[in-house]
Amino acid sequence: MTTRSRTGAASVAALAAFGVAVGAAARFSDWVRRMDLDVWNLPALRAECEAISAERIYLDSRHRQLVSEVQACDQVARRLADGRVDLAAATDTMIEITSGRVEFAEALARAFPEVRAHRCRVARRAITRALQLLCDDPARRSELVARLATELAAINLAVEPVR
Repeated sequence: MTTRSRTGAASVAALAAFGVAVGAAARFSDWVRRMDLDVWNLPALRAECEAISAERIYLDSRHRQLVSEVQACDQVARRLADGRVDLAAATDTMIEITSGRVEFAEALARAFPEVRAHRCRVARRAITRALQLLCDDPARRSELVARLATELAAINLAVEPVR
């Protein structure tokens, strides 16, 4: 037998012994714990894996919900850009879509710190998104800017009347 084949045989034997040890530890975990041989602390690792799995399920669910909200808001912005809905209705719809998400309100407060009312911030977000959708069509974009400037002024007056 050559040195190379002895090394290979020893590696296979070591891996097999390791596999048997891990399998036995998992199968006879109570005995392993009683004998104080549980160097991997399998119950704690199982509990950690279960906690990580539960967190992953929650995060996947939250991600699907956020993607759905973004898509719904984009659809509202498309309708606003196409003139199928006015700014007040688009704002109300976006408020309804995002009502369960405090982070949305906080992000808008950071994006539009000069605006105090949440409704006015949502209106500005709707305008921003509608204009982004028309970035390749300058003519339609300028028409939209003119129309939405008037509608935004009406929303601002309704929310914060001049004193």
